[in-house]
Amino acid sequence: MTEFGKPIPRFSGFRQALAILWLGTLLAAFSASSSIAQTMVVADVEGEQLQVIDMQGNMAVVIENGETSVIADGSFSMVQAPAFTDGAIHVKSKDAYMGQDYGSPQGDFFFRFVAEVKAERDFEDCFVLFAITPNEGSESIILQEISDINAGDSERVNITFPVSPGFGGGGYQYFFFSKGEPIEVIDPNAGSKIRSAGRQDGEAPPAPEPEQAERRREPLPPASVVEVTKTVYPNYPEELEDTGVSGLAKVIFTIGVDGQVTEIVDMAADHSAFLGETLRSVMQSEYTPAYYENKPLLSSVYQEFSFNEFVVFPGKVQMIPYPKIEDRDPVLVYSPGDEQKGLRGKCIVEVVVDRFGRATEFRVLESSSDELSNHLRDQSEHWLFLPAIHEGFPSERRVRIPINFGESKPSSRE
Repeated sequence: MTEFGKPIPRFSGFRQALAILWLGTLLAAFSASSSIAQTMVVADVEGEQLQVIDMQGNMAVVIENGETSVIADGSFSMVQAPAFTDGAIHVKSKDAYMGQDYGSPQGDFFFRFVAEVKAERDFEDCFVLFAITPNEGSESIILQEISDINAGDSERVNITFPVSPGFGGGGYQYFFFSKGEPIEVIDPNAGSKIRSAGRQDGEAPPAPEPEQAERRREPLPPASVVEVTKTVYPNYPEELEDTGVSGLAKVIFTIGVDGQVTEIVDMAADHSAFLGETLRSVMQSEYTPAYYENKPLLSSVYQEFSFNEFVVFPGKVQMIPYPKIEDRDPVLVYSPGDEQKGLRGKCIVEVVVDRFGRATEFRVLESSSDELSNHLRDQSEHWLFLPAIHEGFPSERRVRIPINFGESKPSSRE
């Protein structure tokens, strides 16, 4: 049975992964100058300005006397860099929004930035600088360490950190660095506003449907949790009929501001055959998102499913903090062809696994027989994975899987 990632109480793990630098006095000058994109971050250590070349959690890595060292405190500022580093990053899409974590004791607010980028070359020791101007409250500069950005296919950047409840949306700028040097960012939508609870800041809420207008005149509570409005019940797996096998399946997933399931974060079950029906139930059921001050929020939730031959039913959806899970490749958790009818032989297949753990593309690269190839193609739509995790969040990924029929269970790898 797969172990779940451990929840982060009140975003403490995120707080440890950030350096929040209050530099509001500098922000006005930077926002009026095009040179901010060619800015170096420096730390003032005993009167000497040292360039920040990387981040380690909430500590800055600097160059001192020709060697790298880590400083735990000190004042930070920004100076103009002479030029960009070679190569650029193209931003294909991005989004930034506010949410609230009802799973934490105080309902912490968070800011999340998600971007799909493509780099002209490999970049190492990367971090992002955010210059945030909220509608209310103080301006701030935030440094966030991120994974290396490799050239070639698109890379996904996911950043989440806590913010003040008075943050209230607003505008932001962001800048990528590699080894402390600024990277040119080519973004066709550089002017950025922060979505507050699912819509652009300042955008009017959609008009209610006629049949819902009367109901919506009633005042909504200041906060509400995710609710299931339509439950699609799972079935007992056919392959387990007459076996007497029973047990639980558990799943963590997210509900977006539109009430749709946006990703599967983690799954586990007492028997792998329960997972397919669990996923079907989650994906086909309908939900009302959580609300705060009448605005919908992105939420992470946990649900258990009970399976036995006489009755199968889902448990109550519970809102929880977003779990902390180490980065991983997709993990194959269910393949109905593992123990099929005396088949023998070896194959290598290539699969694209989406954020829900489903095989969306399937190719047989090598096979010892056509019989095995045809069998795998027939069964591939039923395969189920734990999705890849990149920078703490589910991500689509292509993997190659070697399969030895009659010897061992398939495993996944890039």
